[in-house]
Amino acid sequence: MNTERIEWLSKDFTDAKGSTFPVCVARIVGDSPGPTLGLISGQHGMEHTGVHVLRELIEQIDPAVLCGTLLVCPAANPQALLLDYEIYPEREDLSKLDEYFYSRQRHAYCVFALGRSDTKTMYNMNRLWPGKPEHGVAGQITEWIWATLVEPAEVVIDLHCCGNDRPHLLVSWEGHQKVVPLARYFGFRWIKTADHPSEYHKGKLHYQVNQTDRRCFTVEFSRQHGVNYDDIVEGHRGLRNVMRALGMLPGDPSILRPVWWQGAKSTQLAAEAQGHIRFYVGWYEPVAAGQLICEIFDVPTSGKLQEVRAPFAGVVGGLDFRPIACPGETLCWVNDAMRVDVQNPTPPSDDWSAKH
Repeated sequence: MNTERIEWLSKDFTDAKGSTFPVCVARIVGDSPGPTLGLISGQHGMEHTGVHVLRELIEQIDPAVLCGTLLVCPAANPQALLLDYEIYPEREDLSKLDEYFYSRQRHAYCVFALGRSDTKTMYNMNRLWPGKPEHGVAGQITEWIWATLVEPAEVVIDLHCCGNDRPHLLVSWEGHQKVVPLARYFGFRWIKTADHPSEYHKGKLHYQVNQTDRRCFTVEFSRQHGVNYDDIVEGHRGLRNVMRALGMLPGDPSILRPVWWQGAKSTQLAAEAQGHIRFYVGWYEPVAAGQLICEIFDVPTSGKLQEVRAPFAGVVGGLDFRPIACPGETLCWVNDAMRVDVQNPTPPSDDWSAKH
């Protein structure tokens, strides 16, 4: 597209160490009237896929066919992204990061011993909405983005990354009635409804936006500390499909695969033996009652030690990513779920309810 059609809104911020850096929002106005869509990525520094999705969207979108306005913040937390770390701990000794080793098994680990859910530190940008400038530069950024991107928008989509093998969507319970019908058009096969949040989790963007007359959902791509290039393709497809559903792009929206919305009923399946795990189903795939999900094999002899089968018809909500099972450790979850890619979704049972 012609970059002259992009208006860049930016603000400089100064952190506790005296470094000044900009945060930018691209404003793209279509040639025809329509809604305003706000897109944001890069709140967490180890989540990079969404940054590439939004950067490329800015380059590719054609205002001549756009109905409405796009407000796009591709890198909400630049300092954290440069560190490849979840937060930007501006008041801490950043040299400790030189010895930091990250693995999915230690997602809650903090090299600064702050605690991932410690409300006293409040470095976590996605716990500070709609803005808490008294908590430092992350709170100042959220306040500015809220006024610049969220308040003018009717719909907001927040792009993140999780450690799962497949991406999913996250919807807060508050406002799910107005959000799920739109979120399903993103096309990811699993929509997770968050529990009623604590005071800490109430600072998430999707929770705060859905307290207003706007709509918001979170996209969780499938890789942290790296880029999943397949997810970039899926991200573009999902965003454009949602934009068609909003009437911002020509054409009718379509859903390419079944989309499941997580229910409250969930069963955790644990290992009874130590050995190699062999899964026969994938993340967010439906299973019938009694269907074989995985087996555990003895390492020295390759003999079968355990079969794990679905306790009821549902959807596999998660799989252990470690190759070796240990007795008592969780192998996977099976969740009750409802298909929402159809016109008139039908609950799988009379007692089905969304997770809350």
